[in-house]
Amino acid sequence: MLKITPEEFVRKMGSGGHPIREKNLNFHLRNIFRGYSFDGRTMVDIGGGRGIYCFYAASQGATKAVCLEPEASGATSGISSGFEATKTEFGLPQVDLISKTYQDYVGDSSKYDLVVMHNSINHLNEEACEKLGLDSESEEIYTDLFREMFTMMNPGGTLLACDASCTNYWNQLGFRSPFAKSIEWHKHQEPETWSAMLQNVGFEQVSISWNSFNSLGGVGRSLLGHRAIARFFNSHFRLEMRRP
Repeated sequence: MLKITPEEFVRKMGSGGHPIREKNLNFHLRNIFRGYSFDGRTMVDIGGGRGIYCFYAASQGATKAVCLEPEASGATSGISSGFEATKTEFGLPQVDLISKTYQDYVGDSSKYDLVVMHNSINHLNEEACEKLGLDSESEEIYTDLFREMFTMMNPGGTLLACDASCTNYWNQLGFRSPFAKSIEWHKHQEPETWSAMLQNVGFEQVSISWNSFNSLGGVGRSLLGHRAIARFFNSHFRLEMRRP
């Protein structure tokens, strides 16, 4: 059972003045973690924003949940103060916000059972991401990043990467997608590209799936959660990898 109710998550984690609806949030969390057991485990969320996944993990029994969010260091962002207020209110001392990039953090000796990158895998190095498959130096940059990621995980650990792929039908036709107006498709890659690079450093692929809109729930996922259909919308995928 949740120790933190969906209503509390909505109240504390709503972004841009538009709180996430309880139903949507419930489906979103279930869709990302899909029955993952946090009990007694540790996690790090790379580019974790306001820490919603870390607070959720802690409420489900995680013993340590680290949110890496470099923008939290900004005095006007409000992320740090809001994070600490939520941490205190919910009584979750095992959740921490670290205002560092992934590159600045990898020297830490901590080991994790779960690594989450939700809409952040391409931001590890945007310039290199754009050139993957075209430039060997860019591929080596990401290979080094993933090698460090492999090292920071415990054996049997899970890596979850959710992001938009680089292929969208609207973009191919020369139009802006009405469902994903802000996405710069050239700054993204296909899930198979990420999977292949992660496998090169030792990870094993568990699954690749495609996401639908949270508001449509399970029915929407069944009908729209397919590669060809997702490309009409936001081309959003979920990649699950495992460290043997």
